[in-house]
Amino acid sequence: MSVRKAVEMSAEYHSMKKEQLLESLKVTESGLSTEEAERRLQEFGTNELVTTGGISPLQIFLGQFKDIFVVMLLFAIVVSVAINEIIDAATIASRVTECAVCAQIGCREFFRKDSVGKQAVPESA
Repeated sequence: MSVRKAVEMSAEYHSMKKEQLLESLKVTESGLSTEEAERRLQEFGTNELVTTGGISPLQIFLGQFKDIFVVMLLFAIVVSVAINEIIDAATIASRVTECAVCAQIGCREFFRKDSVGKQAVPESA
């Protein structure tokens, strides 16, 4: 069964009678038979999430600076230094440093959440 067919069929499930639904899904009220479960395992494969290549910590950290206001602040630092306004440049740099600290905290929290999610895999009873 293709994904398209499964999606098309799922659109009709709400309007089917119970017996029709069980018959169309090839199940009983107690679930799949062993043979049907093995057949579906062969046809569809295991029910697992596909993991892709992860994002590096550097990519996460630099991604925090994509905001246009941070870019404008960096540009303002360059302009302030170019016109010899060092105090203004230092003031703006302190705000950018604050953004960098927040980005580092955000990056750390992202990976902490990600690692906790990998460890806390639910198991069926």
